[in-house]
Order: sequence, then C-alpha cells, then structure tokens
Amino acid sequence: MTNCAQAVLIGTEIAIKCDGRWGCCQREQAKAKVEAMNRVIADRSPAVRPTLSSVPHKVYGNVRGAADAFAASAANVMDAAPDQAAEAKKRGSPDCLSKELAKPGKSRSSMDLQMDHPLDVKLGGLPGPEGALMPLDRSVNNAFGGFAKTTGNRLGAGQQVSKVTLLCPPVKPCPDHTSSPCPDKSVGNRTDADFKSYPVKGKLRKPATAKTFTGASY
Repeated sequence: MTNCAQAVLIGTEIAIKCDGRWGCCQREQAKAKVEAMNRVIADRSPAVRPTLSSVPHKVYGNVRGAADAFAASAANVMDAAPDQAAEAKKRGSPDCLSKELAKPGKSRSSMDLQMDHPLDVKLGGLPGPEGALMPLDRSVNNAFGGFAKTTGNRLGAGQQVSKVTLLCPPVKPCPDHTSSPCPDKSVGNRTDADFKSYPVKGKLRKPATAKTFTGASY
C-alpha cells in the first residue's frame, strides 16, 4: 500500500485508498467518513458545487463562509462539552476515537481533531447544522477535503457522485506501532488495480494523491 492516500474518479464513483501510514483508528475514521458520505448521497442525491466562495449564502455571504462558521461553532460546542468522548460518539465518531478522548488529558484540541461535514460541501453536502459535524483526525480530514475538491472539479458542477468506496485492507503490524494488526476497513470492492494510471479517451488517468493537501474537508 502506498504511503500516501489516493483517490480516483471512476465514472461518478469516488474511490479512495488509505494512506499506508495511517494507524488503526485513523483507518476506522476514514471508514466512518465514507459511510457518512454514502448515507447523505443515498438520502439527498446532492450535486457538486462550483467554487464554494462563488455560491451565495443569505446569512454568511457564501457557502464557504457558512461551512467555516458551522465548523467553528461545532468545535466550540465540542470543546465545551463536559464529556467530549460522549459528544464525539453522539456525532457519529467510531468507538476508537471516543475511547481515546475518554483518556485523562485528551481533548479535541489536544488530539488536533477537526470538525468535519458528513458529506463535503463541495460535493453537495450541507454547510450545517453544527450538530451534524463530527470530529475527525486532521490527516484524514485534509486528505478527504483535497479529494472532494479534486474529484468534484473533475466531475463538474451540477453532477452527482453516485457513491464513495474505500480501499483499506488489513495490515500487520499496525502502522501506529501497536502490537495489534489493523483489520480490513474497506468499503466496497475496489482493488489496487483501480488506482493505477492508464489512458482514458486519449488522456492519462492518474489518481489524486494527498501529499500536498492542507485544506480541511468542506
């Protein structure tokens, strides 16, 4: 498995491959993120948006501003919660993250968790409400945010993502230096072959990588 997360657009499906350096809980969070994305896609059939700062919003000026505002509000609510582990669980975080937050001295800020939209706003997800956002590891969130922007732009505004899949096979030992192996966290049936570069209609299809992504998931 490559040491960099990857994503490729296959028709209207976004296929994502885990970063080989992600630990067990990061992989579990990636799986939870993909499952959340697919629930929104199934419920609402959302459409890809153009550049978020160009989409008007009656309260926050534009959709990017709204996404930022709800993310900041969600972070404040999370930080003020008397039991951040329970708050994370309520918001849809996997058990591994809630258990880590329950440890003495652990918090959203100390673990560098960002508040993430169930479906990235670029792909048609809603900017809010703040209660819908869940805490997500920064590395995982940045990768998904970059992939949403790249694949959304390739698909085009107004188009719909049909589903999101995740290739995250078992590894042993776990990359985060624990003695336990990481079980399979894949969603769907994609394989390494789906992430190879090959010609499509005269152009070379290359998977997007997360090496340079630094933006949060919108």
